[in-house]
Amino acid sequence: MKDSIKIKTQIDNTSKILDIILMLSLLAAVLVPIYYYQNLPDLIPSHFDMKGNVDSYAGKATILIIPALLLVMAIGMRLLQNYPHIFNYPVKITEQNAEFQYKMAQRFIALINIWVVLLMMGIEIIIIKSAMGNYSSMDIVFVLSFIAVLFLAMIIYFIKAKKHS
Repeated sequence: MKDSIKIKTQIDNTSKILDIILMLSLLAAVLVPIYYYQNLPDLIPSHFDMKGNVDSYAGKATILIIPALLLVMAIGMRLLQNYPHIFNYPVKITEQNAEFQYKMAQRFIALINIWVVLLMMGIEIIIIKSAMGNYSSMDIVFVLSFIAVLFLAMIIYFIKAKKHS
């Protein structure tokens, strides 16, 4: 493994705001299933086909798996942001571009983290709505739109990284 350039990036207001958004999103993603838990039927949807139709059911306790996994994932990704020198980059990291590339990568990871939490919270809501008989065919559009924006963000990140190499 080659030596990475290790520098400490400053925690700016944008980073603080992203952390607050992450914490609030995580809190909401944990509270939503807890709030609706008592009203859920014993079996809830656990899988949907590509058209958005339920094709598998599981016990209602499975709705609590999503927030548990989200907490582990989000905390892990947040901790990972502290070590930008171990990331893979689309450009060669030099003394001249390290601070910019590291800060941009840290923000990108923060945004992806928030986006995944919001996506999974949306999926929780879709499962809850479906379990309560309020499923809409537009719910699949929500999921696909979130995924499309995620890929768009990746493309934008790679373009910006290349531009500032």
